[in-house]
Amino acid sequence: MVYNTLLLSAGGGIFSPSQQSNQVQNTANVFIGLGGTGVDCLAKLKKEIHKRLKPDDPTAPIPDYRHIQFLGVDSDIYSERKIDPTDFFNISMNDIKLIFTDKQATDKKPHLNWLRTSELSSLFDLGPIYVCLRHIGRLKFMNKSAEFLEILKSKIQTAKEGLTSAQLNIHIITGIGGATGSGSFLDVCYLVRSLENEPDIGNFTSFAYVFMPDVNLSRQLDNSTINLIKRNGYATLQEIDYCMNLERNKGAFYQEYAGGKQVAWNQDPVEMCHLISATN
Repeated sequence: MVYNTLLLSAGGGIFSPSQQSNQVQNTANVFIGLGGTGVDCLAKLKKEIHKRLKPDDPTAPIPDYRHIQFLGVDSDIYSERKIDPTDFFNISMNDIKLIFTDKQATDKKPHLNWLRTSELSSLFDLGPIYVCLRHIGRLKFMNKSAEFLEILKSKIQTAKEGLTSAQLNIHIITGIGGATGSGSFLDVCYLVRSLENEPDIGNFTSFAYVFMPDVNLSRQLDNSTINLIKRNGYATLQEIDYCMNLERNKGAFYQEYAGGKQVAWNQDPVEMCHLISATN
C-alpha cells in the first residue's frame, strides 16, 4: 500500500521499469559540470536519468548507462562528495600564491600569458574571499587544462563505445557567479571545439547551459560575496555575448593551453547557449 502511494502515477517519486523510457538509439552524451553549480546540476541530472531511463541492461543487478557520461570540474573538495569520484576532476592548487610572487616561473608558462600578476597580487588583501574571483578560477583550470582534455577524451570514447557512427552531444553546464564556472567556461567550450579536428572523436554538437548570477544571489550571502557574484556574472555575460557573435564582431584570437596546445577562438563557443534564471 505504501509503495503504491509512492509511484509516479500516484503523485509520488518512484518509477517502475514500465514507466522508464528507452535511451535514444545510437547516441552518446557527455555532460560537463563546471564549479559548484555545475556539479550540483550533474548530481541532480544523473539521479533523474537513473530514474527515468532504462539502463543498458535492464536485467543487470547494477544499472549502467555507458553512453551517458559525466565529468564534474571544481576545486572544492565538497563537490567531489556529490558525484562519483570517477566523474570528478579536481583543479585545486596548493601553491597558488607562488604563481603571483614568482614572475619568472609564470613567464615560462605560455598558457598563463593572460595573467597580470603585478595587477592581481593585491587580491590577497581581500583575505580568503579572493578565491571567489573568476581570475582565480581560470588560473586553476588553465594549470590543468591538458589533464582535463585527456580525461574528456576518455569520457567521449567510453560514451561512443559499441556505437556505429553515433550522434555525439557534449553538454557544458555552469554557473557564472562564482569563480570556477565563470573563469573556465569559455576555455572549456573552445577546448571542446578543438576536438572537432581529432579523427577518433568525429563530429558532435555542443550545448551550453548557463545559470545566471541570480541563482547564486537567491541565497543568504554577505555583501562582499554578493558584489563578487555580480562582478563575475557581468564580466562573464559580456564575454559570452561577444563570443556568441564572433562572426559579426569579426573577432578572433589564439589561446595556448598547458602542454603547448593552441586553440583558435574564431567561431561561436557552442552551437546553442541557454541562459537559466532563478526567477524564470
